Amino acid sequence: MSDAERKNLLGRYRHLLRVVIELAAPLSIGTGDDTLDAANAVARDANDLPTIPGTSLAGVLRAAWEARLGVDAAEGLFGYQRRKVRTGRNDEEPADAQRSRLRVSWGSVHGQDDRPVQGLVPPASIEADPVLAAARGVVRRDHVRLNHRGVADGRGKHDRASVMAGHRFSFELEVMSDDPADDTLAKVVALLDEPAVRLGGRTRGGLGAFRVVRHGLRSYDLRDRVDLDAYIARPMRLAEVPLGMAMAPGKGSGGAPEGVTLALEAVEPWQIGGGDGDGLEAGQSDLLPYTERRVVWSDGRGAVGEPELVLPASAIKGALRHRTAFYLRAADSKLHAHTHPTQDPTQDPKADLDWFGPEALPGIALLFGEIKESAKGTAEARGRPGCVLIEDVRIPVSAVNVSTATHVALDRFTGGPLAGHLYQETRVGDVKLEVTLVVGEPAGRKLKGGEAEAFAQARAALDRAIDDLLEERLNLGAGADRGYGYFKGERR
Repeated sequence: MSDAERKNLLGRYRHLLRVVIELAAPLSIGTGDDTLDAANAVARDANDLPTIPGTSLAGVLRAAWEARLGVDAAEGLFGYQRRKVRTGRNDEEPADAQRSRLRVSWGSVHGQDDRPVQGLVPPASIEADPVLAAARGVVRRDHVRLNHRGVADGRGKHDRASVMAGHRFSFELEVMSDDPADDTLAKVVALLDEPAVRLGGRTRGGLGAFRVVRHGLRSYDLRDRVDLDAYIARPMRLAEVPLGMAMAPGKGSGGAPEGVTLALEAVEPWQIGGGDGDGLEAGQSDLLPYTERRVVWSDGRGAVGEPELVLPASAIKGALRHRTAFYLRAADSKLHAHTHPTQDPTQDPKADLDWFGPEALPGIALLFGEIKESAKGTAEARGRPGCVLIEDVRIPVSAVNVSTATHVALDRFTGGPLAGHLYQETRVGDVKLEVTLVVGEPAGRKLKGGEAEAFAQARAALDRAIDDLLEERLNLGAGADRGYGYFKGERR
């Protein structure tokens, strides 16, 4: 640890930041226990209300800080711990460590009065507050993994529990410094305004986006008696603003990234299934479009809004990813025979093979990310986030037309209807929507070897996949075999 770093840790100044954020998309911070039911699979506090652990906030901020300012800057702010390392027969680097200069609180959810809830609250008070009562529930999205042939993987069905979009959270950050003009927290606010900075899991699937509603900064000189008394007397409850701190409004960007916007118009009915019919006049339909509610705020008061049809970012990403893989495979003659590069000729052709991994399609892994798992033959886990950011599309139910179609399953041998197999489905009619998409660069690492070329090829293939989406050659959602989910549009 350098003398300058030690001086900062013992610095005379304390810089304080209070932040209020609003979820622009559902938030999924899990407990790590898959045995729990969906409602309890989200991180919660003692009131059974959703919370944002300080470790989650610190981890996201550190990763973003390191990606933009480098490892040294991240270690100088967030600390580090190094073990003793032998560099030669008689030489070794001594163990060293530095604690973080940044203190991070947990995030507390707001009630309908737009004030964070801290401490134990009577259950009756929570149930009487519609925003807090909604926070006790979860938004549950069903997912299915697609295989390399573009159809559902029989073992890829899963769901994700999340906190409803629109909820607000407050948290506090404090930096120790010897510099009265330390701008660390101003840089943190700028980081929080970046669309690529998201909280929780499945951030590349549309979850975890947020916007800064308001924030306040205040600095204290601990050698000044007035400042010292104010620092000691500052309220620890996030609902109370420290004396001398002015809360300024955020940019209000809603987490929307600055990228290409795809203006789409449905040419056929479309359907994202798995819904329960909330807000839809669907009668006894068996297959219903997916809808969600979110918290809306007006004049400092919160309420649970009306149902909205949701086109999840994961549905858009899945379609684009598989069409991108198609174009990459079409451009590589070695992959035309449906033979995996690592497949043993004596191996069962139905054996598990990762057709989208770095061995088969390195560009897909670089562009859309890969799951963190141990590579074959090594103990080192690999994994990286994707470079494609897509936003959920939300449409008020009242703004769309829905229709119901009746179907009957046919006997494959006789061609006649099967008894008891009459069913109905509800589809969404003509609608116009906008999809925001950003393609960045691989975070946290430099491309080496042939990775740069593979990444460029993947981006070109993605561009062709987007053209297919805009020209009615790529569908979104279910029912492609029935003509559903095709759009036309343009880039903006």
